[in-house]
Amino acid sequence: AAAAKAPTVLSRQDTFKYLEELTNGSAQVKVDAARALKSLAFNANAEYKEGLLKGGVPRLLMVMISDNASIASLEQATSCMYSMAREHLESKVSLVKAGALRALATSLLHHQSKQCQLNSCATLYAISCAGREVCKQLAAFKPLDRLRMLVNPGPGRTPQDDQLQLFAALLIVNLLHVKGITSKEDRAALAGSLQRAFDDATETQVRETIAVGLKRLSTMGSRRSRLSQTMASLSFSSKKPGGAINPGARPGSGGSSAQGFGSAPARQASSGRMFSKKKSSYQGSDSAVWND
Repeated sequence: AAAAKAPTVLSRQDTFKYLEELTNGSAQVKVDAARALKSLAFNANAEYKEGLLKGGVPRLLMVMISDNASIASLEQATSCMYSMAREHLESKVSLVKAGALRALATSLLHHQSKQCQLNSCATLYAISCAGREVCKQLAAFKPLDRLRMLVNPGPGRTPQDDQLQLFAALLIVNLLHVKGITSKEDRAALAGSLQRAFDDATETQVRETIAVGLKRLSTMGSRRSRLSQTMASLSFSSKKPGGAINPGARPGSGGSSAQGFGSAPARQASSGRMFSKKKSSYQGSDSAVWND
């Protein structure tokens, strides 16, 4: 009988070999190299990931996606993207510059391979944690309809469906910070989808994060209504004798305001990141683990 193949032992000392294979190898060699780098990068420190950036890994992974040599190549390329993007801002930015948002949101999030969908959704979520401006770029590709489908798996759901639901819900919560991303008509359906994800979630931190999104959805319409009423009142007052607006006053500052960025549930959440009061700053973690 043929001897069993010995398990591959990965070493960071072989990183340059993997980079060379990812650059010049055959289709299968590139798949193996991406798988190795994915594993090495997953829990790597910033210094190691910065070395991968210098080696051009985001661009090389995008080449794998463009070549579309096999389903395995797409799955490993997107999985490696997630390993790089989690907990590393420079990798998120580099993937955006390499064009990952368009490829992931408009193509791979719809791919026939559920693993490819999962890897793409997880990567988009990790990248979205780079801040509001990145979320705006992602929102331009209109991913919400697809994400809402992923949050609502059909009968016979699998562990992959559970993970897809999780990442899709967390990504939706981040995208809700983009002004104008939802219409009044879409909000009810989106709230229903997030409510399902909230009910299905088993981790307290995940439920807290999704709850922030649900609260944000519920305040969108009421906040706009209050703003319109305030502006109408200010306009009326400014036309009355002696009714000039105090330039130092903020409309609505006298009353209670809607919960803003950096709310308590957001600060406590570790499975998802919310925007804090500092621009493009997050609390918590953008990481999660799944088997592929």
